[in-house]
Amino acid sequence: MVLAGLSQQFLKERLQLTDQAKGSVLEVKEVKGMGTTIDVIIYDGVVRVGDHIVIGGRKPISSKIKALLRPPALRELRVEKNFDYIKEVPAAAGIKIYAPGLEDVIAGSPVIFVSDEKLIEDAKKKLQKEVEEVEFSLNVDGVVAKSDTLGSLEALIKMLKDNGVPIRKAEIGPVTKQDVVEADTVQEEERRAIIGFNVSMLSDAEEMARDLKIKTFFNNIIYRLIEDYQKWFMDSKERKKQSKIEKLIRPCKFRVIPGLVFRNRAPAVFGVEIMNGVLKPGTPVKVEKSGKDVGKVDQVQKEGKNINEAKTGDKVAVSMDEPTIGRQIQEGDVLVSIITRGIIQGLKEVWDKLQDDEKALLKEWGLV
Repeated sequence: MVLAGLSQQFLKERLQLTDQAKGSVLEVKEVKGMGTTIDVIIYDGVVRVGDHIVIGGRKPISSKIKALLRPPALRELRVEKNFDYIKEVPAAAGIKIYAPGLEDVIAGSPVIFVSDEKLIEDAKKKLQKEVEEVEFSLNVDGVVAKSDTLGSLEALIKMLKDNGVPIRKAEIGPVTKQDVVEADTVQEEERRAIIGFNVSMLSDAEEMARDLKIKTFFNNIIYRLIEDYQKWFMDSKERKKQSKIEKLIRPCKFRVIPGLVFRNRAPAVFGVEIMNGVLKPGTPVKVEKSGKDVGKVDQVQKEGKNINEAKTGDKVAVSMDEPTIGRQIQEGDVLVSIITRGIIQGLKEVWDKLQDDEKALLKEWGLV
């Protein structure tokens, strides 16, 4: 802070202010008795009443400055209600500007001030190019990125790309209903998200996002914003995988324990030992040696209670409606789960969730 103060004191005489003043819109506000005003930070040049203001965007806006308003000393621009009218303001300063036609200005937009009306079109082209180099909209499954300034939007885009996050739309300004509609066109659930750095969300957009189940992330620290999104993305993927694997038939090999046949048929109830993999109710099985399909396992019980799955080393009781012990199945037989091509495809999608012995079984059976 001391260094900055000394630098300002000793270097201010050497500053060269350009003919075209430049700045950035901080906020757009309604002022009673005046209408729409904008709070602008001027970082280059001198701005005067009567100058033309050109504000960047997809469609740049131009107007003529009617008033420059500055809060009294030691008062804050954003909260002050009483202002001093001034004729000009040099960089670097914050100023409230009144000019006609500012209703559609977006906070964060770059601004150029010109004294000559002939320079307006050139300033518009310059700002439009500057905005279009950063903002974009693509027909891809990606997130919507919003930020308060072009510079911070550029940084947000870079960080998202560095982290492998596809972007459908990148734009400055608050989150609007149009942004929510854009996010709703995305197919992949984990990309149906809006990521906002240092911006707010309009109330109608917030309500629409809730209704359409669009996930939103807001933070004033970029890396935390990315971390929050990435954590949600990974958690969502994990939940999906877990849900999927719970519905899949799992690779399994189990042995009918001799002497533990409790009922021969309709249903056959007998004890088994899980040799490899995971056995679940509903698993279709066959005799390993003959390859004969003997129906599906209806229930799996351990210590008299139904369970959802049995794993390697477990000794459990199973019930099956179709086979008869002593005919289709013999005591001591080894049974294996029947894995179809469709099941294989599903298992590949959750490969990292499978146990090592399940993977080994699939390889042993030549299915992967």
